[in-house]
Amino acid sequence: MLLTLPVLIVASSCSTPNVSPEDGEKREGTGAADSGVNLVDSTTVLGAYANPLDPITHPDATKERIIAQAYNSTLKQCMEGRGFEYIEGMGELRRSSESDAQYVYSVTDPQVAAVYGFHPQSWVEDAIKSEARLTEPSPSVAYTDALYGDMHTVKVFDQDGVEIGSYDPESCVGVANDTVRPNWAEERQLDALAWEISLAVNEQSTPEVIEGFAAWSVCMKDSGFEYATPWDANNEFDSNLPTAPEIEVAVASAECQQSTGLIKTWSRVRAELVHKELEKHPGIITRWNEIQQESLSLVEKVQ
Repeated sequence: MLLTLPVLIVASSCSTPNVSPEDGEKREGTGAADSGVNLVDSTTVLGAYANPLDPITHPDATKERIIAQAYNSTLKQCMEGRGFEYIEGMGELRRSSESDAQYVYSVTDPQVAAVYGFHPQSWVEDAIKSEARLTEPSPSVAYTDALYGDMHTVKVFDQDGVEIGSYDPESCVGVANDTVRPNWAEERQLDALAWEISLAVNEQSTPEVIEGFAAWSVCMKDSGFEYATPWDANNEFDSNLPTAPEIEVAVASAECQQSTGLIKTWSRVRAELVHKELEKHPGIITRWNEIQQESLSLVEKVQ
């Protein structure tokens, strides 16, 4: 199953990794060159160090759920207030969350692999919902207009006067955004930047990670599988839902990532390189956290 790093709906800001003692044990960066980066054990990816971009690309699941529930509730109330029976899923706020973080490294948790194979859990859930919606009638033009309106009605600009989005504030999506996520355009801009930074990092070509892949490959061979890297195994399976053969390979892959220490090396090198890239974009993690907190404050007023 071919995985690509997704571009999400929201974003954030800061110049250095946004870490705190609550996130895990701090470790001084090793390897990549006396980087001086404080590494923190990930609370979401088994055996890994946290990625400095995680607050944006894979934000706190509890906080995101609170924001999404308020947004989706506002959306539903708006549509029902205009005489429509709300169609679940349309216009709803969806983001990758902490549970998807491990898939930056393919699958790393054997227990998760035993259920979902190489597929992120969110992808499986979306695929099941999409199949269920195939039997449902398409929404009417009137419904779509009420939901989205004319999305070019109002333009949104950043502090430098650059257009970063447009929307219809009279639409139900517009109402939900203004109620819960007034900085939605900046979130989207920062989110895209975070993934741009993530894609600019090429830790897989470093000697340390290449050596780690080789050790993983030997481990996989001992388990009866011939692959050079976790991505080679990952990308062999392309079904919408995980299959038994895929799960067998995925479990072995995750176990080998843990037993060989590949995930620890891979995540460390990636964290150090991401930290260097973040120095070119000071403030993005901090700004993301501010926007998230603003939305959480608005949620309290909605409820």
